[in-house]
Amino acid sequence: QYLQDCYDDRQDQLQRLNNNKKHSTPSPPNKGEGEGEEDQPVYTPTSITVENLKQWSDEFNEGEDSVKNRISLQALSQIGCISSMVKKLNNLNDGNLTDDVWTTEVETFKAPSYTATNNRGASWLYTALSLLDHQYVVKFDIKSAGRSSSQLSYKYLLFYDKLERSNHLLSKMIETSDFDLNSRVIQHLLNHNAGHWDMLINLITKYGLAPSTRYPDLSSGVMVEQLDYLLTIKLKEFSLSLRSLVKDEKMSFEKLNQVKDSQLKQIFDILCLVLGGVPPRPRAVESSDEDDKAKKEDDVSFVWQYKDQGNESHRMTLQSPLEFLKLIDYETHATKCITLSNDPRNKYEKLYTIDKWNNMVQGQVEHLQLLNVEIEIIKKVILGNLKEQLPVFATVDNADVRYKTGTATDQSNLVILDDSQTYDHSTVFNVELCLSKEETLRLQAGCGTCSIQKAMIITGVNVNEGIIEKFKLQDLNSGFKYIATEQWVNQHLYQIVSNEKFVPKYLLEIWSKRDFTVLPVYDPMGSWV
Repeated sequence: QYLQDCYDDRQDQLQRLNNNKKHSTPSPPNKGEGEGEEDQPVYTPTSITVENLKQWSDEFNEGEDSVKNRISLQALSQIGCISSMVKKLNNLNDGNLTDDVWTTEVETFKAPSYTATNNRGASWLYTALSLLDHQYVVKFDIKSAGRSSSQLSYKYLLFYDKLERSNHLLSKMIETSDFDLNSRVIQHLLNHNAGHWDMLINLITKYGLAPSTRYPDLSSGVMVEQLDYLLTIKLKEFSLSLRSLVKDEKMSFEKLNQVKDSQLKQIFDILCLVLGGVPPRPRAVESSDEDDKAKKEDDVSFVWQYKDQGNESHRMTLQSPLEFLKLIDYETHATKCITLSNDPRNKYEKLYTIDKWNNMVQGQVEHLQLLNVEIEIIKKVILGNLKEQLPVFATVDNADVRYKTGTATDQSNLVILDDSQTYDHSTVFNVELCLSKEETLRLQAGCGTCSIQKAMIITGVNVNEGIIEKFKLQDLNSGFKYIATEQWVNQHLYQIVSNEKFVPKYLLEIWSKRDFTVLPVYDPMGSWV
């Protein structure tokens, strides 16, 4: 199907090129040709003229909105684009919008400390990891002051995520060597490394979890940016090499895998050097020699220590990161979770997957899974989780969040996410922002841009007469807190992750059938930042 899609894309490109040539340099028709045929209208683009500029300038400076323009200009130059549009919060129709009062809230959730320092990199990963960190804190009643002391090593999973992604990408480059290098499929695979909940499942089921003391985290997120740059350049270099070996030298798959393994060794070395050394292995290497086996077990075993709320110290010896994972109910909080999406482009109550997109070869989850449902279903599932004191992993419109984060104050780091009452575009700019959720997704899919979703945690809601009026969100990447209205959530929330316990039975039946509709690898619903 996707070979056909790529062929269709190429045919469209050729057709557009032919049309452009025909329209830009038309040949004058010879007399007598085309008689009896209707002339087809040809669009002729117009340029911006000096007359246009004068007219628009006069209207801006002296037109009916000139006074308002001068006031807006002064405000924009002094306090910025977003802040100038914020109405006084005490004038909002809902006087409780900014109150930090919630009918249902997970009060025990606190952002792990690693999010304060590693705020650049795989934010989806440490946002997801924070939920598992929370389970250790709750189960073992771990003492914390203010921001939670992280129990889990973010860097441990980051290392293996980068390594596994590299293997997955290089494998796909071999599989798709007959694709044109400029195709949307190849370009997306080479230039996007966003995440998904199923990728977390792949990582923890193969590698487990490591405590922060076993593989200490980075002191700066800048290192992750530099690492991504290095890996991107090397992987593109390796990809070109593998494609050439397949197409030009007709190398066997067995030898290609040997070349790929040598490339992955270089990636492994880069990861070790940047991230602080060789990480723990997930388990001991199997061996028939008892002495050798004992030595290898000692190599992966470690001690985990913590203090509970009563200030009592505890100490555990764990044989491996996989054993450490089993200290919590990881199935309930990870592997048995379902990703629900709200995508108006596609049919509801259907299961979707993303072609060629994953972070692991032969992982626990072979196909990324999305169950598309109405937004009202998602809101009910959110409420069900919060009532049982479970924070909810969610993805929202990254562009809109970044746009409105300019309203935050240094004192509170509080941002209001609301489309109707808080932001007055019409007064400042004489315009309204009118794209629907479906239109936004269609335009993103059309240009192949995939990182439109930002990972956040929902920790509270305020319910009035059965309706959720506002949602409490946390961005662990920046430390900002958000209050989102129901209208904003309807428009800008894309996905949530929930344990199957809170999902209606008829949807679980759809999920269990694994009857996927395949979306292209560049679809915007396929990955998170």
